[in-house]
Amino acid sequence: MSDPFYPAKSGDPILADMWNNMQIKLRDEVRTHTHRGADDGKQLDGDSIVPTASLKVNRVDASVALTVKSIDVLTRLTELGTSITGLGNTKLNVTGGGITGALTVTGNLGVGTTAPGSKLDIQGNTRTGTHGSNRTLYVTGDFAADDGVEFRHSNGTQGVGLGHNTVYATGSNADQDLNLKARGAGSVRVTRGALVPTVGNAPTAGIQFPSDPGGGSGDQAFIRYYVISGETTKLMIGCDNDPDDSIGLWQSGAERLTVINGRVGIGTTDPQGALDVRIPGAPAGWDRLVVTATANWGNGNSHVTLGAGGAAGGAAGIMFNNPHVSWMASEARASMRYGISGGVPAGRWWDVGVRTSGAFSMALENSYQAMWLSPDGNVGLGTNGPQAPLHVQQRGVAGIRLQEHNNTGRFLNILYEGQGTAVFYHQNGQGYYMPQDGSWNRNSDVSLKENIASIGGVLERVLALQPVSFDWKATGTRSIGLVAQAVEPLFPELVAEAEPEPGRRIKSISYDTIGVLAVAAIQELKRQYDEKLRTLEERIQALTAR
Repeated sequence: MSDPFYPAKSGDPILADMWNNMQIKLRDEVRTHTHRGADDGKQLDGDSIVPTASLKVNRVDASVALTVKSIDVLTRLTELGTSITGLGNTKLNVTGGGITGALTVTGNLGVGTTAPGSKLDIQGNTRTGTHGSNRTLYVTGDFAADDGVEFRHSNGTQGVGLGHNTVYATGSNADQDLNLKARGAGSVRVTRGALVPTVGNAPTAGIQFPSDPGGGSGDQAFIRYYVISGETTKLMIGCDNDPDDSIGLWQSGAERLTVINGRVGIGTTDPQGALDVRIPGAPAGWDRLVVTATANWGNGNSHVTLGAGGAAGGAAGIMFNNPHVSWMASEARASMRYGISGGVPAGRWWDVGVRTSGAFSMALENSYQAMWLSPDGNVGLGTNGPQAPLHVQQRGVAGIRLQEHNNTGRFLNILYEGQGTAVFYHQNGQGYYMPQDGSWNRNSDVSLKENIASIGGVLERVLALQPVSFDWKATGTRSIGLVAQAVEPLFPELVAEAEPEPGRRIKSISYDTIGVLAVAAIQELKRQYDEKLRTLEERIQALTAR
């Protein structure tokens, strides 16, 4: 305020109007004055300023005291200055009180340490040993397995803690679950080391899956490992409550093994017996081995079978029983039964097993003994009393049939055809038979022959035959006979050829036919003799007539 309101010269009179206006302007100036301090204005004190006035100060120098609303501002500012001056490496050191608003720390922040090595470094106890640095959060303390750093719900009932090598559930709840939960389609993974559950046979051991996943009552699934006794242990994989709850092993896009309702299925999720094994790609009904029980074998008792099984008859396959089964005990034998044919109760079956005498046999429906092996090694076919190493009991007109190996349909039958006559016939009816007198006979009925013709010129050819004596190479036995190659040009009908082994063919002679040649030769010799005798008689008669 260097300029006066009303400039005046020395000696000018002061008018009343000027005086009143000067007081008004002075009062307004005081009311609106902003104190600048120093040389800009005098210090105001007392009640010179109206309490409602606004005071703006660019600088305050207080060497004694400065009080604002009963707060000793000078003392507080002095304390703050001392704290800031002594900070050094300790960036923030507050005892008591609180901080409101955002707090930004550009370096490391330590709690319990003046030398933090990580962004937030909390030291609960004096550190020893080797410690990491440059972590986002680093916490140390004398932790127990279930007493460490904890994160709890605000009500204190539950939470999670990090202890000595342990992640544990915490809170006031006595029994608190501990969950590891991935987000979305993520997974909980163990990337190194093994997952080692607690040993024991209880829901608190092993791996226990969440109960009642479908909302049922009592459903559960688990994997447990525990000690039965001593060194005997068990690994148990199970699911409980409902019979139709199942256990499956999955491999290559399909369930390969199923346990359901007390049954085991391999290759099927719907096993039809205690064990049901299916073979992929085989025709239905021929694609399985089923272990089941049936009452279709005997007097109504239930017996175990191996076979197709199923609801149709439940007995197709093999049945096992032993001498202690009531309906077999009277026979004191163990056996297997194959059948029932067609898988129906009316089908036929075969019984194979050990008999009372220690023999082994195969019988049709426990009646006809198809094969019997005695303890002495004799084999009986159709008889349970074989008297030789091979004893065949003929049934009806069926005997022994020997089929040719190359599927030509040719075969040889050996049998008794009645009245004690044994026959050896080819499929075409050709062969020999032997009555009880021991003579061998060959069929020669005219009904079996055609193109019948007399033979001639036999005598000369018979005389050309060369009987010889020789030794058989195989045995060295001396014998007499004819050589097939020498007989063949004279009587090719008597020579045949066989191939006993591939690439080796040998010739044979039908010696029984040589008797026919002898008859023909004698007849031819008789004709020649008769002709010569007739000629001789005619000469004698002519000489006598002279």
